[in-house]
Amino acid sequence: YVRNPAVADHILHYRHNPNYLSSVYFDERRIRVYTEVLSVVKEADLLVVATPSAYAPDVLSKFSAADLEGKKVVSAIKGLLPDGNLFLNDHLQSAYGFSLNDYFTIMGPCHAEEVAAEKLSYLTFSGLDAAIALSNCFGKEDPAGSPRGSHCYRSVVDQRASCGSRAARSMAARSSPAMPTSSVPAGAGAMA
Repeated sequence: YVRNPAVADHILHYRHNPNYLSSVYFDERRIRVYTEVLSVVKEADLLVVATPSAYAPDVLSKFSAADLEGKKVVSAIKGLLPDGNLFLNDHLQSAYGFSLNDYFTIMGPCHAEEVAAEKLSYLTFSGLDAAIALSNCFGKEDPAGSPRGSHCYRSVVDQRASCGSRAARSMAARSSPAMPTSSVPAGAGAMA
């Protein structure tokens, strides 16, 4: 989803975003560009929310709890949403009744800057259930059969902990080399 139709047209015509990471080119056979966020929400099974936190409430207001039924949400949002100073998971749970079992996060140390500088980076992928988190990370079960052989950092959050608590967010089990930051599972929709 791209909120600006002129940017969407630019991406479709020139295969890159003129404003962000303009040196990164997209394979037009692997992406679809939308200017209506509801189209992305309805079509995708997995939503990657990468909207800056200041603008997220406006984007989120365009769909309902029914639109999120059966979806998995992966947040790449840094910081709190300005309306109520909530993390995205807290907002989705309170406003839409969204299950935290279907909520995951992508975190990393300044990964946008590292990607922009074309340096290797890593991401931490977290969720309440390690098997589901791995499945979403790879689009299938761990291909190596063990965390040591995977290319996905995992964060396993104890079922008793709230996903929004500081303790839960800090529980990370790093287990492998860098995951390519361009990997997005098939059927995923991104809202940036």
